[in-house]
Amino acid sequence: MTKLDLNAFGVQELSSKEKMEVIGGAEYLKYTWSGTGNPLIFAFEACANGVKAVANAGIWVYNQLS
Repeated sequence: MTKLDLNAFGVQELSSKEKMEVIGGAEYLKYTWSGTGNPLIFAFEACANGVKAVANAGIWVYNQLS
């Protein structure tokens, strides 16, 4: 099976912001990860990513209903 070269036809991938403009809805929050060995920074990042996961769930519901 050969892979179709979409660039030859002038097709480009949309960025996430362009997708939101086309599809509509809110943009999701990005997770952070520094790969640190410091337990305090690791705990802070874990808590922040947990909050972002809950917020992304709310954004997903909002996007489904709008």
